[in-house]
This record gives sequence, structure tokens and C-alpha cells, in this order.
Amino acid sequence: MENNLGLTNIKQIKEIEYYLFNIKYHIIDETFTFNETDLFNTAYLEKIHLFLFSDIYSVDDCKIRKNVSEKIINEINNELKKLKEMLIYEDTIGVKDMIYKIWEYQIFHDGNTRTILCYLKILSNIFNLKVNYDFTKDVDKDYFITEVIDSIEETQKIK
Repeated sequence: MENNLGLTNIKQIKEIEYYLFNIKYHIIDETFTFNETDLFNTAYLEKIHLFLFSDIYSVDDCKIRKNVSEKIINEINNELKKLKEMLIYEDTIGVKDMIYKIWEYQIFHDGNTRTILCYLKILSNIFNLKVNYDFTKDVDKDYFITEVIDSIEETQKIK
């Protein structure tokens, strides 16, 4: 991916990327919904990703990769619909597996973990999902999905 800044030093690009990401990551909260009526689809994930990275990379590079099939998009959308039901009914057993599965598809060129982290932050605020992750700390690495997934508390609503 080429950057919009005209930089060639990879270390410098990453430093700027983390800096801009952290600014945007810290302003995302439950009111930051991109005017969507449904947060549970790949289009919403793409909007988060565009918000986070389009200052540095082209809009096309920030969208879902072109080689991601419609079948995979549909699978992810189905997982997100299941996630919605779980959160509405406060039955979060399996949320860890579901979030990890969505991440595993790696639908973006780069920044998949950071996009999932922001999505989880939004969901935890809206649905009071219990997450033992410090959303106030800066992110300075790309690969930390295990830390994010392990921070999700799974509970089942008493019926």
C-alpha cells in the first residue's frame, strides 16, 4: 500500500500511522456510529476502517480488499447478525469466538486488529459488553488480537 504522505521510510510511516490511529481511536465512543442504523454488517466495519486509516492511505486501500469474495462477506454478515442477537439478549457465551472468527477473515489490507478493537470499544459502550481491556491506553503495535479477545467476558443472562 502506498501512503498519501509521500513517505518511503517504513518506520516513519508506522509512527505517523500509530499517532493518527490513537487520536481517532480515543474519540470513538458509543455516539460515534457513522449515522448507521445497523452496526452489524461489513459496511460498518469498513466505515470504521476508513475513518481510522484514510488520512494515510488511499480510500481504495482502506476498503475491504477486492479479492474478498461475496461468500465471505455474507459469512461475516451472518456472524455479525448472530452477534447482534447475543448482545441484545445479553447472552455473550461465544462472543470471543465470533469476534476472533470475524478478525480471521482479514478483510482489510492492514489494521484488521485495530479496526476490531474499535468495533469492540463501540459495542462495549452501547451494549455494556464486559471487556477487561484498557481502552484508554495508546496502541503501538499491529498484532495483539489475543489480548483483545481474551479481555471479553462471557456471561449468560439468567432467564
